[in-house]
Amino acid sequence: MKLKNLPHILLVALFIGCSAPEPADDSESGLDFASLATAFRSAPPLESFTARDGTELPLRYYERSYERSYDGNAEVALILLHGSGAHGLYLSGLAATIAQTGLADVYTPDLRGHGENPERRGDIDYIDQLGDDVADLIAFIRQRDPKSTVILGGHSSGGGLAIRAAGDDGAHRPDAYLLLAPFLQHDAPTVRPQSAGWA
Repeated sequence: MKLKNLPHILLVALFIGCSAPEPADDSESGLDFASLATAFRSAPPLESFTARDGTELPLRYYERSYERSYDGNAEVALILLHGSGAHGLYLSGLAATIAQTGLADVYTPDLRGHGENPERRGDIDYIDQLGDDVADLIAFIRQRDPKSTVILGGHSSGGGLAIRAAGDDGAHRPDAYLLLAPFLQHDAPTVRPQSAGWA
């Protein structure tokens, strides 16, 4: 598979995989992680990778289906970063569809300070720590599968973090990017008027 064809293929997969399973209980709302876990029973279990400070950070790994792959020789790893206040589980419908159609192995990390049981919810130690964590995840994937083309994707603030990573001149940069309604900044041209700050 040629890298230049990936954006078109992944966009098709995005439209296919945008529907998520219905929550098991409609009365649950907000940041109830237990209801999310029930709603996405088919999601793979949490694994982890080790960040540079020794912290084990959670992620889910969706292995692509080689039987359904249109190009069995291509090795692509897609990282999908979630938006703020959430975790990677809400991306499971999209991640599973991309993997099941054979387009890519998909990794959905729970960013530091997020997820079901973070050490300190919504907190990090320094400004660039999330970017360092993403670079460490890329290094982890490249060590696990050195031949993979690594695509960094993100939704909302996860998309903003992917854009921030694009400006990093470190050794662990992705090969391509996939942005899903990325949050740029509170006064960016993409913010709609009277949207209470939401893009």
